[in-house]
Amino acid sequence: TAATSGYNNGFFIASPDGNFKLQVNGQVQDRSSYAWQTNSAWNASRNTTNPNTGLPNSNATKAQYGTEIRRAKLSFSGNVVDPSWQYKVTMAYLPAGSQVANNNGSYTGSSPYNVAGANSGNGSASTANLEDAYINKDMGNGMSLKMGQFKSPFLREELVTSANQLGVERSVVNQMFSTGWTDGIQFTAKNDSLMGMVSFNNGGNNANFATQNMNSTDGSYTQYALTGRVQWLAFG
Repeated sequence: TAATSGYNNGFFIASPDGNFKLQVNGQVQDRSSYAWQTNSAWNASRNTTNPNTGLPNSNATKAQYGTEIRRAKLSFSGNVVDPSWQYKVTMAYLPAGSQVANNNGSYTGSSPYNVAGANSGNGSASTANLEDAYINKDMGNGMSLKMGQFKSPFLREELVTSANQLGVERSVVNQMFSTGWTDGIQFTAKNDSLMGMVSFNNGGNNANFATQNMNSTDGSYTQYALTGRVQWLAFG
C-alpha cells in the first residue's frame, strides 16, 4: 500500500497506518520600517566609523528606514514508530544584526533594543539558527516527556510562536527576561483546566552551545537550570 500524502496544516507524507509521518511547514515575515533619530542619537551616528569605508559617518541622516525579511523558517515535524513518539526540527534564517542572544546573554547588534536588522546595512549575510530540535514522548493521561532543544517553560509571550503573535516583535519585557531556547529535558502534565511544566536545562539562551563552555573558570556560564510554569484555564 502506498504512503499517504496531502495537506493538513502543512504538507505531509505518512505511512498508511500513521505510525510514521513527516510534515513540512514554512514561515516568512517581511516588513518595512521607518525611524526618526533624536539629536543625540544622530550626532552619535555621525561620529562613528563606517565599516565599509573606514571614514566617519558624517553624512548620517536622522531617518533610518528599509525593508527586510524578519523571519524565514522551515520546520520538519511528525512521528516515528507510533504517534506517541513525536519530533520537530526548525531552522530559522534571520537578518544580520538581529536580536539573537548568545551564550552569555549579549546580543548581536550594538544594543538589545535595536530593531532586528537595523545594523545590517553593510550587506552582511543573514544567519541560520537551529531553533527547535527535540523528541517528545506522549505517555498518555496528559503526560509527556520532551528531550532536546526547545523553549524552556517560563514566559507565556515567548512560548507563543511568532507565527501566532499579534505583532512582528514581542515586548521589551519579554526581550529582557525570556529564557529562550535551551537544551534539556521537560516533563509536562495537564488536564482540561490545569497544565504544569518543569524543565532541567543548561540555562537561559544557551541553545546549541558546546559543552566545553563548562570548562570555563571565569564563572560566565551556566551549568544547569531548573525552569517551571503552571497554567490554569479559568473558563472557556
